[in-house]
Amino acid sequence: MALLLSITAMSATAFCNWLSAMKTTRVEAAKLLGVSTSIVARYRREGAPLVVGLACTALYHRLGVWSEE
Repeated sequence: MALLLSITAMSATAFCNWLSAMKTTRVEAAKLLGVSTSIVARYRREGAPLVVGLACTALYHRLGVWSEE
């Protein structure tokens, strides 16, 4: 499972496009994703792992935390 999460699933271009679509700064994006601003900078350069790509999609569509209700 760890190998799957280390795969770059969201390209750097896609991550930058997400930042633009969300109209968010690096600092705001770091808070939303629960990472440091240096990690956001790395995602902008190198792309992001699958779990971050999924989180970005959920945030973009304003999905909340999973609930069975």
